[in-house]
Amino acid sequence: MQNATKTEDTVARRIVMPKRIWEQLVLLTEALEQARDVEVSPLDVAVIALEAGLDEIRRGVSGKARSTKTKSGASSRKKSSSGGQKRKSGSHRRKRPLKLSDDDRAQLEALMLDCRSVRARQRAIALWIGHQKRTIHTEWLRQLALDYDAYNVANFAQNMKKDGAYFLEKRDPQDQRIGWKLTRSGQRHVTAILANSFATA
Repeated sequence: MQNATKTEDTVARRIVMPKRIWEQLVLLTEALEQARDVEVSPLDVAVIALEAGLDEIRRGVSGKARSTKTKSGASSRKKSSSGGQKRKSGSHRRKRPLKLSDDDRAQLEALMLDCRSVRARQRAIALWIGHQKRTIHTEWLRQLALDYDAYNVANFAQNMKKDGAYFLEKRDPQDQRIGWKLTRSGQRHVTAILANSFATA
């Protein structure tokens, strides 16, 4: 087991990948954590993806991939017409990046002024989004958390649970989490902090 760990660490240090690939691994990691309630890392997901890819290549070499593609072609075309509307309205449609004005950033940074930990900064960002946009979409929270050094992939969702007094999870009809909204305590808390910040500014 110890040798396997060393091998994984060595590979993780030497593999170079585009940023977009890493971000996809991070998203898959969070999806696995939500669906299976297990702790995994982007490296674990990369290993799973690599193994799955190798299996697919082996099937292609043996000629099995071609027959699978033929069988699934008709059903996928049928689904494309009937399921198009469902995909458009689904919760997994990516949100557009959140654009902040100079005033927005000044207000957000005022909330984070005394935040010393990653969790505290993430909480402040989530409070601000909830105050401004009502729904704290997961992608918006991740975007700003990355911008302000407040993103920890292993604890991202867990931090919101720990601050459950301020945030209430929102789920779609398929029971997939789409984000959070402020509780009454969260609304009062962020309003008080903002009022105090700009009163003393």
